[in-house]
Amino acid sequence: MGKAINRIVLIACFTLSALHLFAQSGVGIGTSNPNPNAALDIKSVANNKGILIPRLTSAQRLAMDISLSILENGLLVYDSDLNAFYYWNGSAWNSTTVIQDLQLVGNTLSITNNGSATNIDLAPFSGTNTDEQTLSLTGTNLAITGGNAVDLVSLQDGVIDADANPTNELQTISKSGTTVSLSNGGGSFVDDDTDADANPTNELQTISKAGTTVTLSNGGGSFVDDDTDADADPTNEIQTMSIAGTALTISSGNTVTLPPAGIAKEAFKAYLGKTVIINALATAVLFDIKLYDINGNYDNGAGTYTAPVNGIYHFNGLISVNTGSLPTRVIISAGGVNVYDKQIYPGNSNESVGFASDILLNKGDAVGIILFVTDAKSFDIIGGRELTHVAGRLVTEL
Repeated sequence: MGKAINRIVLIACFTLSALHLFAQSGVGIGTSNPNPNAALDIKSVANNKGILIPRLTSAQRLAMDISLSILENGLLVYDSDLNAFYYWNGSAWNSTTVIQDLQLVGNTLSITNNGSATNIDLAPFSGTNTDEQTLSLTGTNLAITGGNAVDLVSLQDGVIDADANPTNELQTISKSGTTVSLSNGGGSFVDDDTDADANPTNELQTISKAGTTVTLSNGGGSFVDDDTDADADPTNEIQTMSIAGTALTISSGNTVTLPPAGIAKEAFKAYLGKTVIINALATAVLFDIKLYDINGNYDNGAGTYTAPVNGIYHFNGLISVNTGSLPTRVIISAGGVNVYDKQIYPGNSNESVGFASDILLNKGDAVGIILFVTDAKSFDIIGGRELTHVAGRLVTEL
């Protein structure tokens, strides 16, 4: 009998030694000296193993909401759909994922802190969707890059200064040998003065202007230049160009429409037409009446907005609910993924909940608003243009 008892004691000692379990001030696994500040200290003896946290899909994780409370504050899981750790803060799931930023290096657009994200090459869009344009003049043909060309001669009467008198244009003076000439019929004379004769009438001449009369000294003649910008004819003045939106205008001339550079405007706004009673924990909010929809991308039958291009969009709105003080979440879903999740605690009376978020969307992503009320058997969403509405717009196209 004594030998049997001794064997049992030895087996128990060897078993405890093999498990490396030590219970001084904490429990150690893989170590005989657990950290005194840790309740559980786990070490990989060969430094080649880790610890696996429970892995759940997003649906499985969200399904736990009903059974969780403040008592589970700090509960940790790994979301295998979003590839991120989530912890329960006593009322909602929070991601431990670090904040991500968009960054542009050269022509490559990427998201930081996400090794599995796909980079976007913006090189195919280089040089497009820009308002930078250049004016050029070839002869009398005025052109603007990316737009049309205007023949300035055809605007009025065949001369660029817009009047019918080609003799009152800007003039130049020139000399060939001893002959001095003024362009546009200004006359000429022979200057045979070499400063070695005794004739004071053939000296160098000067040109002057008094009023509208231009005169060349020493009998060089004169002519009338009536284009001084002080006459009564407003059609022969210097013209300027201006642009408003896609309309290019030349003063005292015509207006041409430039082709648009990408989507210039993209926005919508809709609201819930009447109060609805919901008999479920979660529901998609159907904003069924459009106030405006510039390019027709909001489906008021389905309550979803479809992104027409890749870009950054801004969404905001207001939802009025009567949930009897139950915790309520406003969720924005884009392309089947929850990209915005706001937890509120409404009072017993109608509560108006605001939401707003900037979201990166790919062309074709469908965006909808979801309301989730914890433990609710039924609740009311209050209709009305000022009480429950949503709006969205394209901030920048990528």
